[in-house]
Amino acid sequence: MSRTIEKVDKLTLPVIPLRGLVAFPSMPLNFELQREMSLNACRAAMEADMYIFLTAQRDIAVESPEDEDLYRTGCVAKIRHTVRSADGTMRVIAEGVIRGTAVSFIKRDGYFSAEIISKVVTNDLSYSDVRCEALVRETLRALESMLSYIPSASAEILNTARAIKTPGQLADYIASSALVRYQDKQQVLECADPVRRLELLAVTLESEMGLVRTEAMIHTRVKEQIDENQRDYYLREQLKVIQNELGMDGGDETAELSERISETPLPDSVRERLLKELHRFSKAPFGSPEAAVSRGYLETCLDIPWGKRSEERLDIAEAECILDRDHDGLRDVKDRILEYL
Repeated sequence: MSRTIEKVDKLTLPVIPLRGLVAFPSMPLNFELQREMSLNACRAAMEADMYIFLTAQRDIAVESPEDEDLYRTGCVAKIRHTVRSADGTMRVIAEGVIRGTAVSFIKRDGYFSAEIISKVVTNDLSYSDVRCEALVRETLRALESMLSYIPSASAEILNTARAIKTPGQLADYIASSALVRYQDKQQVLECADPVRRLELLAVTLESEMGLVRTEAMIHTRVKEQIDENQRDYYLREQLKVIQNELGMDGGDETAELSERISETPLPDSVRERLLKELHRFSKAPFGSPEAAVSRGYLETCLDIPWGKRSEERLDIAEAECILDRDHDGLRDVKDRILEYL
């Protein structure tokens, strides 16, 4: 049976609220400070012993958080390096030291400070234990499967994870490096027991893998569609250049027909049919019989006086006068026309 050891300390430290980031013990963290309360907290830590309490905001959209907007569980970290920018922001490089739980937050001198209980849970469970080894293998398998969809980061993260020898540190490293949602990272951070933390991480990785797989499928489809559109555009531009060099005006003709379709007051069903025919015409080889048929069809349809009406004149006597005036003879034909009217 494994033996668990807990070590508890009490601290009072300045607090920096993080938006969308979660700090873990033994993990470096690089972040930028813009808000005055965070800058004040960082200055207070630098004037003391360089230790700071980093905790995530529940809602990253909150600009001026109160104590209820902050997670109670965070990470005590040591500031390693800071760089001030001309615009007043500060870039901070810190390294996580130990998990901590804020008993209370106090706002004074323009920043939060907190009374913190830091807690380290260790046990003598090693990878040689069957249950622990099974957890490690399952976690690494899930990590490898998820990283197969992110090839740029796979080798470094996976090799580092395989080199870690303790369950707790392995869980912290994978959560810090591979998980996307800060809420998932926060859940892992709040789990103090190393083995339970590894179990939680394995479940979270399986869920994350489904999300990453779906995102990869969507990205692939979008990329294929973009590539196809770019190919069509490239070929069309090449065709335009070739036609210009040969003195052809197929592209201009397509544009002219398209403009006529858009300007003619057509019924929706007719417009849709003509646009399909125009698409077929634009893809037909220049000078081919298919192009000639499509062009003739489009021009004939567009020559119809859509939306134009003439006033009806049903005066038979006037019609007979016009027929006699314009046509000599043809009595039978004219009688038949008058009978129709």
